[in-house]
Amino acid sequence: MVPVATTGVDVREASAKEGRAMLDRLARDLLGMSAQDFIRAWDRGDFRDSEDPAVVRVAMLLPFAR
Repeated sequence: MVPVATTGVDVREASAKEGRAMLDRLARDLLGMSAQDFIRAWDRGDFRDSEDPAVVRVAMLLPFAR
């Protein structure tokens, strides 16, 4: 991780590996599936009409895993 200087706040940029691990952990905890399975299902459109907050939370991490 690379430290980023900001005013009064320490921010660290997650590496791609750390981002994938965050997505995998949350997908397993909230949806009972791996990040890889979630990404496949997402790309197929399986969650297109989902309003499930768990799906939304996991989907928000997709940019970290791609």
